[in-house]
Amino acid sequence: MAVRLLIVDPSRSDRDTTLRMIPPQVHEVRVAQDAASALTILDEGDVDVVLVEASMTGISGCELVKRIRAREAGSLAYVVVTASRTIPGDLKAAFLAGADDFLRKPFAGDELLARIEGLARVRRWASRLLTTKAFPELIQVADLSTISAWTSVDASMCSDLSDMLGFQLAPVATASPLDGCINVATLPLSLASERTEVCLAVGIDVATAAELAKTIFGRDSVDDDAIKDMLREIANVAAGAFKRVAASEGRTFTTGLPSEVTPEAFRKANVRARRQWVGAVEGSPISLRFELELRVRELSRVRVSALREGMVVAADIKNPSGALLVAIGTRLTETSLTGLTRALGAQAIVDVLEAA
Repeated sequence: MAVRLLIVDPSRSDRDTTLRMIPPQVHEVRVAQDAASALTILDEGDVDVVLVEASMTGISGCELVKRIRAREAGSLAYVVVTASRTIPGDLKAAFLAGADDFLRKPFAGDELLARIEGLARVRRWASRLLTTKAFPELIQVADLSTISAWTSVDASMCSDLSDMLGFQLAPVATASPLDGCINVATLPLSLASERTEVCLAVGIDVATAAELAKTIFGRDSVDDDAIKDMLREIANVAAGAFKRVAASEGRTFTTGLPSEVTPEAFRKANVRARRQWVGAVEGSPISLRFELELRVRELSRVRVSALREGMVVAADIKNPSGALLVAIGTRLTETSLTGLTRALGAQAIVDVLEAA
């Protein structure tokens, strides 16, 4: 498979040397002597590989890499920084800017071609995967509707909540239990390794809110904020029950923070599976309303600057030295976002699942 290559080097002799290493009948090669020319070429069409000389006047090689990553046209290009002289910290600077590889001059032709051919192999694999689905085991999304955490989730949640609230909840299958609820709390549970998310919603109606005010708070009525806080805590306990059973089957879910939602906003049309039930108390108007949706989440490749709280890391994020920064499955927080920006720079590309 032909690779479209852009060589960016202020030295004409170095450009010519690199050109002689690449068979023109196999790969398409363009050249630029400065950053401005390189960016123009990138904006004109797709480029697969960019060779960038680090020591350029004006806009430096590392600055050019940052600008390439900041543009949609270059965000997915494979960028190799080359260096004709050794500068302390240049390797680290190149990777922090967003480079994928680094070559010291003079480099051998087979060393350069090995990188180009490696990319070509990845492109052939990706093309086969996306167009013919030749590797279905790699793109199959987990069907969690058969595991115990899903099939017995109603009993598990009602059991844990009975211990929390002090009265016995029994699960009863019910259609559209959130209809008529005055408050609904939702909480996402993500399994990033299998692109799967389980979304939990817990709601209460007017009668349940009034009874809980008497039972839990010892008053005839409480303000709406107190009810919402209690409902969020109920959602946390219910999610904990799901995670515990899932962990016993070898699946580790990460949870987000509970938030308020309307029944209409919670329900999605493109769900893999749905569970609905009521946790009822015999002889009492108390009933907790539950809905659970199994959703498929799409992978996204985004720059660090575009990350948001609540996104889930879809592949281990490592620094240029290979040390693990954030593990797959981690739900990003303000603290982790700050750390990633400091460690990788705003233009680095990472794989995430979109927030629910």
